[in-house]
Amino acid sequence: MNLLFSLRGRPRVAGPLALVVALGLALTVSPACADEWEQTLAAAKKEGTVSVWGPPGTWARKTLAEAFNKTYPDIKVDYQGTTGSRGWPKIERERKAGLYTVDVHVGGSGTAAGVLYRQKVLEPIGPALLLPEVKDKKNWWDGQHHWSDGEDKYVFVFIIDSSPALAYNTQMVDPKQLKSYMDLLDPKYEGKIVMEDPRGRGAGSARWLFYVQSMGPEFVKKLAKQLVLTKDVRQGAEWIASGKYPMGTGISDTETRTFADKGAPIAQIAHLKEGANLTCGWGTANLLTHAPHPNAAKVYLNWLLSKEGQLAWQTHTSDNSARIDIAKDMVAPEKHVVPGVKYFPNYTADSITLRMTVSDKLAKEFLK
Repeated sequence: MNLLFSLRGRPRVAGPLALVVALGLALTVSPACADEWEQTLAAAKKEGTVSVWGPPGTWARKTLAEAFNKTYPDIKVDYQGTTGSRGWPKIERERKAGLYTVDVHVGGSGTAAGVLYRQKVLEPIGPALLLPEVKDKKNWWDGQHHWSDGEDKYVFVFIIDSSPALAYNTQMVDPKQLKSYMDLLDPKYEGKIVMEDPRGRGAGSARWLFYVQSMGPEFVKKLAKQLVLTKDVRQGAEWIASGKYPMGTGISDTETRTFADKGAPIAQIAHLKEGANLTCGWGTANLLTHAPHPNAAKVYLNWLLSKEGQLAWQTHTSDNSARIDIAKDMVAPEKHVVPGVKYFPNYTADSITLRMTVSDKLAKEFLK
């Protein structure tokens, strides 16, 4: 059994019938689809550029710009790497001025479903899915496409991770002493646990939601006294890696791995006994309205959701793609979805609404 996708199973066709089904599927690929793809690709090459707003960091540029341009050198990626809390205000100002500069957004569900979808600046994804391998739902976990918006059509989820519970300095913390989230309330950790500010959008607000769901408001009220906050997505991991603080929660696991790969004394704990987050991380794909390069946007979206694009993402991030037809050996162990762990998905439409509520109310009430 593939532990990455063991939460729910689905029927499988076996034996001679499987061959018949496979041949049937192969024969039903419409020439019209191929023609539409070729026409879109030709138009995209004439546009020559695709503007992508995605996560900050070298890893993101390698994944979302350089990898794409190896396959499509005639369509240059104008890549803007920034967080949702910094990127959206800029895009909003531009749009109010009648400027439309972004084709595709790749990022967290908090920004995508909590802001872009609510602001009605997204195009439906379905009509833009042109490649048969992308459209075919059997290539995706649980035999379906996954969404974060309430209509299941605008915010496409392509990453499904078990979110690590904690990041810690290996020279300062013994992970064997951390079995429960209640251990974080130990007085010795007061003012020593780093968290990305949950009053914004990102890892901190996702983790804050998890604590409210799994541990309750009284726990987060007490936890707030233990926290040191940062608004910088990289800074939390840097503080832990340098030994300034012993541990963190709601810290970017991508930045944590970056420091770990460089030899810094930082590691992660997958989950504690009360359960774990199931998150999409930075992994949603979205098409903006009034795209300046509409054909290039479609080509880019299909590449990102293809086997090639998802392998590129997994290779550079160690995230777990929702595609089940690609290798998983590069996925970080702490991101595996495993049997017996209670998971709290935080990328669904309902959880996005709750996440905004607890970030706006409880976080602002308890955090100074």
